[in-house]
Amino acid sequence: MNTPRQELLEVLGQLSLMYPDLRLGQLLITVSNWAKHQPDSLWDATDEELLAAASAHLERTGALEVTA
Repeated sequence: MNTPRQELLEVLGQLSLMYPDLRLGQLLITVSNWAKHQPDSLWDATDEELLAAASAHLERTGALEVTA
């Protein structure tokens, strides 16, 4: 079974492929801003919040298909 952290790392890998010009730190800050809707929120974001925000972005862009 995957943990939220493992799933988050997989999703971050997909985002990294989508946005190859972003450095890892920039990608993490971007995802945390999606999750918390405020700047400098990386420290307070949980793995689950980051995973939800990153997955939602991939779904919106069509890069992630939802399976039922």
